[in-house]
Amino acid sequence: MQLDNVLRFYGVLITEDQHKTAMSIINGMHLNKIKDKDGKYLQDFYLVNLLSKKNPWVKKVYKLCSGYIHLSDQHIFHLIEKTDSEDDGTRTFTIGSQSEDIDEIHWKELVNTFEHTTRGIFKLFPKWEELSKKYTSR
Repeated sequence: MQLDNVLRFYGVLITEDQHKTAMSIINGMHLNKIKDKDGKYLQDFYLVNLLSKKNPWVKKVYKLCSGYIHLSDQHIFHLIEKTDSEDDGTRTFTIGSQSEDIDEIHWKELVNTFEHTTRGIFKLFPKWEELSKKYTSR
């Protein structure tokens, strides 16, 4: 969710008229229907590639997290665990708050990624403030 916020904020900032873009989004237009200053549609893949130039980890994290959002193998792998019975292909779905099977390193990676993306949002705030002053002084 945090990375998605960074992508959206960044996408608005690279348009020709950020105020007009923000108003279009508020009025229901999807960001991927809007073009940036170079005439490219602000689709997630495009924004991920742009942000990955300075932050190489973005592409990997986006791909992994998208799997959870779009009900893919990431959901299934997380829910399925092998049973202790014979290797007959039997699987058990576990749904709940128990996460003992997740290694501590993955929790640390999650927290680290959340921190980086939150910092990314904070870096965009001054640009938003600057734009806000530009449009309120008209």
